Amino acid sequence: MPLSTSTTIYTGGAQTFTVNFALGFIRRADVQVRVNGEVDGSGDPVYRAFTWIDDSQITVTDTLTIGDSVQLLRTVSKTELKVNFSANTDVTPANLDLSAKHGLMVYQELVDGRVDGAESPIDAADRADAAALAAEADEVAAAASAAAAAQSASEAEAATSFTLSDRTKLDGIETAATADQTGAEIKVLYEGESDTNAFTDAEKTKAASVEQRANHTGTQALSTISDAGTVASKDTGTSAGQIPILGTGGKLPAVDGSLLTNIHQVYQSGAQTITSAGLLTLAHGLTGVVKSSAFRITLLLECTTAEGGYAIGDFSPINVGATLSGAGAQGTSIIWDSTNIYVRFGSLAKVFQFLAHSDGTRLSLTNANWKFHLRAEL
Repeated sequence: MPLSTSTTIYTGGAQTFTVNFALGFIRRADVQVRVNGEVDGSGDPVYRAFTWIDDSQITVTDTLTIGDSVQLLRTVSKTELKVNFSANTDVTPANLDLSAKHGLMVYQELVDGRVDGAESPIDAADRADAAALAAEADEVAAAASAAAAAQSASEAEAATSFTLSDRTKLDGIETAATADQTGAEIKVLYEGESDTNAFTDAEKTKAASVEQRANHTGTQALSTISDAGTVASKDTGTSAGQIPILGTGGKLPAVDGSLLTNIHQVYQSGAQTITSAGLLTLAHGLTGVVKSSAFRITLLLECTTAEGGYAIGDFSPINVGATLSGAGAQGTSIIWDSTNIYVRFGSLAKVFQFLAHSDGTRLSLTNANWKFHLRAEL
């Protein structure tokens, strides 16, 4: 596992990543971000811009694409001492720890293979082990070759001698043996072995009369197949009387579900821009919806720029409805029809108002710092 880097695959949503190195980092300036191992025209690494949320999290400024490999790197100085005791720096536990930590971080970069012109000690050890194994393999091969040569010489000598074993073998051969066993003798011996049953002429005739099913490639009327049931006669498809087949992801194909009842349907809008007095037209894609449908509406605000004690990526529910004043209105007005859900935002410059999470005081939200989400359930 790398010690001076950490890599995360971006899956969408907030572009926030955890800063998680072995031993952490000494200063923020030592931390850099690369995406997909990018290099410039000269082959040098390209580093992306980012901002710090705190010492444990950053946000990448450039827009990322789902599937991007985001790598955080910690690179400490190789030419500058973090603590210079020869320059009369105080010898304190904190300075001793900082000096040791700096050295360990340089070593971790060496282990990760990130120090130019230097070989990782792990790679060097692997190379030494490989050389030792190769030398051992050569010794084993040489010993095996010598043993094979000795065996060949022994076999050659044995081939030229007439041993007592050879004479005993000849003594066991029948006198005047000149012919092979008869078919009847072979049959008796063969059938005397286990799992060797005779296949008679009668059994062969019976087998020849059995219809060939293993290699059957033609058609057969469904009515001649017992226990086939009525489903076997149906074609697949989405028309009347057909059986639908699940598609990619185990989902049903598009069919008319207007006759289905008690089906729980859900629509989620995704992040929407908040515009004072603006109108959102959201195509809900749900079936069987009329203006009097009993929708259950849930509204959420997503924080995209920190405000009032809310951090980036926080979600907070809000009520449907409006707060009116002489200067205008805050909140939402929502109606729907069979196709769309219509959301009208309040006319004040700051559309929404609720409690500040930091101290509980009233907070009118800055439109640009938040995104609007709507969930409708039927």
